[in-house]
Amino acid sequence: FNTVEEQEQRARWRLAHATDLTPAMYLEHALRKGTTPNGICGIKLHYYQFAELPSKFTSIPRLSGLASAELMARAFPNLRYVWLTRRDKERQAISLRVASATDTWWDIEGARREETEYSRGEPQYDVAAIRRFEQALVEQDAQWGAYFRKSGIEPLVMHYEDLFADYRGQVVRVLRWLDIPRAEDVELPPPRLRRQSNARTEDWLARYKAFKAG
Repeated sequence: FNTVEEQEQRARWRLAHATDLTPAMYLEHALRKGTTPNGICGIKLHYYQFAELPSKFTSIPRLSGLASAELMARAFPNLRYVWLTRRDKERQAISLRVASATDTWWDIEGARREETEYSRGEPQYDVAAIRRFEQALVEQDAQWGAYFRKSGIEPLVMHYEDLFADYRGQVVRVLRWLDIPRAEDVELPPPRLRRQSNARTEDWLARYKAFKAG
């Protein structure tokens, strides 16, 4: 449901079909593409993407006019939420500053990224940009929290720091929560994503903390 990904999915569909995807068809398409053989479909949504879903689905009769929680429950049967958040918002804000300045959002060994006009050059320290990212991250966590409380939903809360420190343990925790049989016996390959923090991160963090301390 990322706008760019949705456009790409629709373009590929048009190459193979005579008709375009209606919102209802796109929802079915996304569920089908995202479902693994065990019948579980996993979808990642940032809060701003989540907030846009009701407007995307208003033309689907069975979803029209529903409050967000009920709409989500009907659109995604047997819905459960895993809330992945991060305790250290300062480091997360710095990561976002670097990613947005370089257009490098992930690093996977052996995977190639398409170069864009923003992909080159060393990012510059920008305290105002980092501050804006930190405030946005805090606000998005508050919005998620408010949604869950208002809707009476108890998500499984997972922190980035815990996932990094105990990857297998946290994955097994999710599988248990989803009632997957023999969750402890699952064989996990190592994480594909490589951590991108480096000495620059530590330098920027020290400068940012000094700025905030006044």
